[in-house]
Amino acid sequence: MVLRRVIEGALARGLIGEGEDGVTYQLGDQVFTGKEALVRSVADLDTVLVRAVAQASMEDGEDLIVQDDGAWRVRYQDGGKIRQASFDTSEDLLRELGDDEDLRLGFYREWVDPKVDSLSVNLFISLDLSTQTDELGIWNSNSSFYYKRYFAPFGKNFMNYSRKVSRELGYSFRDVLVNGISPEGGKSWETFVPGEISVNSELVLTTGTPALAFVTVNDARFLVDTPLDRPQNIRYDNLSRQIRALAGMFHMAFEDPELFPDFKMRLKDTMRSLKARTMIFPRRSIVPDLPRTGAIGVVRNGKKKSYKGVRGEYFEVVDDDGSFFVNRIRVEQVQVEGYRMDPATGRVSYAPDRGIQGAQAYPMLIKMDWRDKEWMVVLFPCEAFNFFDIVDPRYLTKLSEVTVFDETNASPVEYGYTIGEGPSARDEPVGVLFARPGAFVKMGFGAGILGFRSLLLNSKNPDDKEEALGEGFAMEPGSSFARTSYQSAKDMWTLDEARMRELRGFAIENQRLNDLHGRARAELDLAEEALGRKEWSEF
Repeated sequence: MVLRRVIEGALARGLIGEGEDGVTYQLGDQVFTGKEALVRSVADLDTVLVRAVAQASMEDGEDLIVQDDGAWRVRYQDGGKIRQASFDTSEDLLRELGDDEDLRLGFYREWVDPKVDSLSVNLFISLDLSTQTDELGIWNSNSSFYYKRYFAPFGKNFMNYSRKVSRELGYSFRDVLVNGISPEGGKSWETFVPGEISVNSELVLTTGTPALAFVTVNDARFLVDTPLDRPQNIRYDNLSRQIRALAGMFHMAFEDPELFPDFKMRLKDTMRSLKARTMIFPRRSIVPDLPRTGAIGVVRNGKKKSYKGVRGEYFEVVDDDGSFFVNRIRVEQVQVEGYRMDPATGRVSYAPDRGIQGAQAYPMLIKMDWRDKEWMVVLFPCEAFNFFDIVDPRYLTKLSEVTVFDETNASPVEYGYTIGEGPSARDEPVGVLFARPGAFVKMGFGAGILGFRSLLLNSKNPDDKEEALGEGFAMEPGSSFARTSYQSAKDMWTLDEARMRELRGFAIENQRLNDLHGRARAELDLAEEALGRKEWSEF
């Protein structure tokens, strides 16, 4: 803790430089991304900062370091006592401050105490209030049983406060507060909040600070993220009842000396930060060292798109160096992406490259195995094309594996796609293909060990084996995959027809497959007739 306070004091005094982006710091000749990286460096090996602090103390005429009778004395704290150490020269003093960790920390404590007003947060409380009900719930911002032991006494105390407040305000006790930390009757927190919810205190708890949340319960928040979420639909009477109840409970809690548990529990700081850059290959270069400015950095963290209005994934505008910074990552693995939109049309003009020079060399899916991590995502100029209906026709599940081919049935040098990430994408059988303008592309969709379940080949002639493999789709402005499943069915039937004809020439035939193949042709003919008549219910 003392090192963090020293760093705050040094920042305030200008002994440590802070970049304009707010995330880079300069100490001497070293530049650090993120304050945690700076703290770790000072904790591991500190010679630059302690010299800067000592020099500033001497220049300001402070009595921490003084020269008396030819000797240099430094004042420092040692176990609550104030002591002094003497040295022949100022250089000897500075060298010993750098070598002796106990002396250095004692000097820091004596230097920082009058300069930094450290705010120690014992408990963070967040509010997530809605107005369709007037019932509150207390939650420890986490579903892990590791934290239950520490936060259960808070739930018990606040339930006692709510009982007293309800009597004073004339409310029904059971309508004021429910205990979401250790619910009664075998219930869980999800019982009181239909669907998942995300609160501010979750982020604070990840930093190792105790955090609670008071949430309006038994309200599914159906209107959030809809045009119907308007001021006239707010129930101000319900909101005022919650505010009065909270005010009463907080007043009692802040006056209660037994609010906090009488045992210690170590809450771990697991917050991570990521600085990433969106880069492209210059025309004459073998490394992607040209920043793609004007892009949007995306961090896919395996979360839903929205939790009752709170966004689960992170989107950041990159700076002039193509960099963006996210300092609130709570998971161990993320996928880094970047996109640039054409200012005139709004279409995606740059997207992540999954080819041999892109994600295969600089992976998009990375482990957050360092507290502060730097990474790079390679973009390429592209056209974007939507595709739909990527559903397994037998198991009715989303086909989550996409393979892209060029006209030679090899992987293109540059290509990309996105089918979404995380729980929200499981029910979205759509995606976007990114390819160089003018390229010819084929796609295969699969799911695990089952192999390809759907193909997009642009196959037109079953009489020729090579042509049956398809010539691919030209990536031009007029290209479209609007009827993806229909196109896939035609391509796969044509490919099967060519292969069955070849096998038939070697007297290899299966009547059951012939029957299924014939039925598929009949269904395709019916679909083509319905398409011609625009009878979409029959298509």
